[in-house]
Amino acid sequence: IHVPWMENAQMFSAGDSPLWLVSLFTLFAVGIPFFFLFYLGIKILINNSKSIGNIAKFTLLGVWLISIIGLTVIGVREVSERAYDESYTEKSELLVTANDTLKIKMVSNDVLDNRFYRNQNSYKIANNENGENVIYNSDVRIVVRSTTDSVASIHIKKSADGRNYDKAIERAKNINYNYALKDNTLFLDAFLSTNSKNKFSDQEVSVIINLPEGTIVNFNNKAKSYLNYYK
Repeated sequence: IHVPWMENAQMFSAGDSPLWLVSLFTLFAVGIPFFFLFYLGIKILINNSKSIGNIAKFTLLGVWLISIIGLTVIGVREVSERAYDESYTEKSELLVTANDTLKIKMVSNDVLDNRFYRNQNSYKIANNENGENVIYNSDVRIVVRSTTDSVASIHIKKSADGRNYDKAIERAKNINYNYALKDNTLFLDAFLSTNSKNKFSDQEVSVIINLPEGTIVNFNNKAKSYLNYYK
C-alpha cells in the first residue's frame, strides 16, 4: 500500500529503521495493554465469560515485551545517530572594501514559493532538475562581523548531526548552499539543500560575513529575517 507521507517520514529516521517495523512494534506496544484492559472489563461485567487461555495471555505478553525491547533498540539507534554535531566551513574573499556599500538579498528558486521564509521548521522535499529527491530547508542564518582586514570575506559554516565524527562531517559537506556577488550586491540562497539519503540530520548553515570597518551594508526585508543579531 502506497501512503504519500511514508516516504517523507522515512527521511526522519536517521537510523534507517524500517517504518513498517516501527509501526508494528508501536501497534503491539500500545494495543496489547488496551486489549487486556478491555478483556478485564468484560470479565468484571460478565462473570461467566470465557477466558482466552494462558497460552494466548503469555503469547500476547511475549509479543508486548518484544515490541518494547524493539522500540527501545530503535530509539537508542536514533539517538546515537545524533550523538555528534560537527561543522565544515568554506572560506572565500569578497571584493568589498572599506567605504563600499554592500547590498544583501535572499534568493529562492523554482521549487520554493514565497511562503518558504525564515523558519527553522520550514522544509520541502522535491525533485531537482536532475530528478534526484532533495530536502530543502530554511535553517539559514546570517552573521555580520567587523574586521580590520582591507577586504571582506565570507565563511559558509555547514553543520549536521551523525553517529560519529566522520558521519557528521560527511553530512555537513553534503549540504548544498550557494551565493554570488554582483555589482556590490551579495545574493544569498534563502535555503540549504541536501540529497534525501542524508536524512533530516539537523542540517543548518551560518553565513558569516566579515566586513572592513567603515563598510555600509543594506539588507532587503527578506534578508533581515535571517539575521542573527550580535552587539
